[in-house]
Amino acid sequence: MPTIAISVPSGSHHRALLQPMRELLINKYTWNYVIITPGAPWADEFFPHSEYPRHRFSFEEIKSEAWDKPETEANLEVIYKKYQPDLVLTTTTGRDVVDRPILRVAKKLGLKTCTFIESWDNIWKMARLRKEQVIPDKIIVWNQIMKDHLLREFPEVNEEQVAVTGAPRFDLFSHTNRIPSREELFEYLGLDPSKRLLHIATVELYDMSNVAEQIGIAKQDGSLPEDLQLYASMHPGSGKPSMHQHWADKYNYTLRYSFGRRDNSPHKDFNFNPTMREMYMLVALWKYTDVMVNFSSSAAVESMLGDRPTICVLYGKPLDWWNWRKSMVVKDFKEHYRDIVSGGGVRVIKKRPDLIPAINDYLEHPEKDRDGRVQSCKNIISFLDGSSCHRTMEEIQKLV
Repeated sequence: MPTIAISVPSGSHHRALLQPMRELLINKYTWNYVIITPGAPWADEFFPHSEYPRHRFSFEEIKSEAWDKPETEANLEVIYKKYQPDLVLTTTTGRDVVDRPILRVAKKLGLKTCTFIESWDNIWKMARLRKEQVIPDKIIVWNQIMKDHLLREFPEVNEEQVAVTGAPRFDLFSHTNRIPSREELFEYLGLDPSKRLLHIATVELYDMSNVAEQIGIAKQDGSLPEDLQLYASMHPGSGKPSMHQHWADKYNYTLRYSFGRRDNSPHKDFNFNPTMREMYMLVALWKYTDVMVNFSSSAAVESMLGDRPTICVLYGKPLDWWNWRKSMVVKDFKEHYRDIVSGGGVRVIKKRPDLIPAINDYLEHPEKDRDGRVQSCKNIISFLDGSSCHRTMEEIQKLV
């Protein structure tokens, strides 16, 4: 029976690949799995027995703070010799530091290696840290855009090494019988399901208070519908309540981390480690929001996949031209965010006076830009039929 070693450096990476593919791994690919993770000492909490049966799943520790120590590579050699894996699978080629020794030692020992690039924008981030990347035997990406970009940036990679499979975690959108109802979602958020919902997905790339305040003032002065509720989500890893709480309180936003955040986690890399229920609840959010507003976050992909009107704001605070032009938001729009905008699924608002009319227009006509949303999702996710988990495992099986 084959054995696959899978790197899970954080709860975010758990969500990206292992969690959505878990049922497939258990029920169809009846192999053995060894999970190499900083969370191994707390495996019973992060990877419950009921979800990861221990006769099939083993857990071995790699310390994230010691990834560059000689003893880490020595310990990895012991792990590989103990389990003799047929394949070593990661979700980064070294952008997450623990994946560097995991891939490096595997290649040193002649083991087959594969990386599923866990996010649609990561080729850009890999290129910025080119010297730190460890190129595996096989690379799996979401879309053709990523594949073409990867081949341009890393000439040592050939076309046969790269496969396009889509994004496994977005298969959940096709599991209609598991997605909570609108009533269940709104109860979870403490909101009224009879009222409409505007969702601001905040980022820490640039202060979003001017946008939140503009919407809050419009709600108070009647420029937005009375039945519109305001919800603001924070990034579950890097979100800082101190940046947002003041305007959330002033303008009656419901503010919370994106589902799956736990401040009492015994390991910081697993502060965000959503359960399947929380992942399906997040799908419900993307399906039942009436309008989503953000700067340049990946939330736009999920919003469009849920067929929700999606707005990207491309202006900064008044009199803050210099900091705005230097911000990561502007940089994103010059780089990977072009791949989202080109599909026509998002409405980019470049001038402050245009935001509230755009929100009202979408509230009245949510069908607008629907074809663009489908095209944008095809560009980014490739496969919208819930087949990405199967496609990814088929590529892995070829290596095994």
